[in-house]
Amino acid sequence: MSFLTWDHINGLQQREVQIAPPALPVAALQSIEGDIADALIVFRNFNPALANPSVQQAVRLTLTYCKANGVCLVFISTSGNIPAELEKEILILDFDLPNKEQSKPLLMTWVNIKMRSSTHNW
Repeated sequence: MSFLTWDHINGLQQREVQIAPPALPVAALQSIEGDIADALIVFRNFNPALANPSVQQAVRLTLTYCKANGVCLVFISTSGNIPAELEKEILILDFDLPNKEQSKPLLMTWVNIKMRSSTHNW
């Protein structure tokens, strides 16, 4: 399974290789079709782009391809505001952020893994 990400700084990327620039969210969605299958694509803070009708249409068209080719799109945002035109296509899962006690074990695990690794790219 492939893993790709999109954000407003780096655009659509796979293994740190840019596939589509950040300024063109429609191009990012269009680039999924044809070459990408069996993949998870995470879009970070994509909500501002979803306000654009061209992006909404591109999402709809891309979803047809995604469903047929095992591609899952995940939109991560601080708000669950989805345009009414896409409410039937996008499922909203709303999670509370972890509190300090819940975060500490996760942070300590991450620090321990990083301390054991030979490179400290953090």
